[in-house]
Formats: sequence, C-alpha cells, structure tokens
Amino acid sequence: LRNTADWGIFIEIYISDAYHKDTLKQGSTVVDIGAHVGLYTVLAAEKTGYAGKVIAIEPETENYGRILENIRINGLNNVIVEKIALSDHMGSEKLYVSPSSARHSLLPPENSSSFTQITLKTLDTLLEELNVKKVDIIKIDAEGAEIPILKGMVKTLRNNPKVKIIVASYHYSSEVKEVQEFLHKMGFKTKISFSNIVITT
Repeated sequence: LRNTADWGIFIEIYISDAYHKDTLKQGSTVVDIGAHVGLYTVLAAEKTGYAGKVIAIEPETENYGRILENIRINGLNNVIVEKIALSDHMGSEKLYVSPSSARHSLLPPENSSSFTQITLKTLDTLLEELNVKKVDIIKIDAEGAEIPILKGMVKTLRNNPKVKIIVASYHYSSEVKEVQEFLHKMGFKTKISFSNIVITT
C-alpha cells in the first residue's frame, strides 16, 4: 500500500467487508473487474485456494504492474491478470488517467486531457478465449463503466444463473437504479449493501 487511495480501498475490502468476503469459497472461479492494485484479487486468490481461479482485469499500466507484484509477494499461482478494459464491445478506447490510482476511467472527466489507449473486450469474449465456462463470483468496480461491462457479459450471466454479482454502484446518482434494473431483467434478485454496492441474492 503506497498512497491514500490504496488505504481507502484496503479499508473498504478488508475492514468494512464491502465485497462480502464470506462469498469466496474454496475452488470458486472469481472475476475481479477493475482490480486496481490487486487487493480484492489477493483476498479472492487466498480464499479460493489452489483449486480456485481468479481472473483480474486492470487496464492501467502502473496498477497492472503492482497486481503482478502483489501476486508474487503473496506466492499466488491461481491468478490470471489481463491488461485490458471490459465493455459491451470490442476494440480500443481512451482510458483517462487520474492522479489517483483508483480513479482511472473510460468516462472523460471534466478537467483532464491525460489518457492512454487501451484494449477493450467483452467479458463473454474474454472467458471464451480463456476457456472458462463456470463463474462463481463477478466483482465490478470500474469508475462508472459498470453498465456497459454488464451488457458485455449477457452470455456469461445466462450460462451461470447462480453467479454472485457484486457491483460498486456509487459513481453517479442513477447508477444503483440502472444496475438493479439490468440485473432484474437478467433474472437476478438484488439488494443494496455497504455504500451503494449492488449484490445479487
């Protein structure tokens, strides 16, 4: 942990338990979308064990490097790290780079022209490439891009009707409603937990 953003996320995940670590079971397959520096990734990898699998997705170069470092430090061998962003289409996109390591976003901020070009995939496509068919938990915190990401995993959700989905939905005022409406249309029941995080029940 190197800065204030890291500590805030550490508290959210490890102290406040915003992402419900009790849902992480031995042998589970977990997708961590918006993995930042790997705090949830490490927790998930430890909880799911040698028989489990964690797919961590983080497009920003420095954060990606720190995920790899944290995986190495913790001696984890059940993690796949993808240096891409997810959305509802394939291609490339601008990732707007923030001074805060936790605030890089596909959505253009008001006062920033700093960006880097990154690869976009859908989760459906990525899981096909990795030959992953069964998914137990999907955690999403992508700085406002959650709805396009969800739209890019329709096949995955239909093929995994019991998947636990945890979505940070506090990036704009209508996000909780939009995320719940989408998940309800896909046949999931939801509740709102810690700090506007939508979780399927």
